[in-house]
Amino acid sequence: MPAITSRRIGVKKKDRKFLLSGFIVFLMVLSVLGYAAYSGDGESYNGHTFEFRESYWNTKIDKTLFQFHFLPDAVKTIELLGNLRYEEYFLVHDSSINLSAQESSAIYLVKYELYLQMTEKLGIPVELATSNPTNTSTMPISCTDATLFIGVIEYSYGNETKIINENNCIKVIAESDSMLVKANDRLLYTLLEII
Repeated sequence: MPAITSRRIGVKKKDRKFLLSGFIVFLMVLSVLGYAAYSGDGESYNGHTFEFRESYWNTKIDKTLFQFHFLPDAVKTIELLGNLRYEEYFLVHDSSINLSAQESSAIYLVKYELYLQMTEKLGIPVELATSNPTNTSTMPISCTDATLFIGVIEYSYGNETKIINENNCIKVIAESDSMLVKANDRLLYTLLEII
């Protein structure tokens, strides 16, 4: 029995290494694409100046630095419907859906990046969750838990890229990994009232 347990642990470690490797490759490719598309010294949009530094487009709002993968012009056409303002948020995805390692990495990336920007820079209470947890230490959260004060931001893949609010559940739906990152930038730009 101990051999089976250690073998299972070894598989989990390999899966984590594979996910981390895929995540790093995804970030590097995305950074190179962003740099190639916008290699100027700085860009302006709606009174905000953006500078490309350390693989991100950076802008300051009230002396706080915010980072984006894409400029506002590259994401402003993503459909966004409904209210996005809540007192606190849960960032979720359905872990029971069979996603590729790259798709899972992309969802974890955008959730974590938005979490950091909202909690550390905006001071908004945000919790990372999943609607179908694989362990008992994570509380399950889904769109049914959304209220007038608590917004649930749910990430998923679909046939088109859009952000919609249905019954206080903000659904970020993307057709690809890069569009998921773009949609996440669109969401943050809207929360910051840049777009």
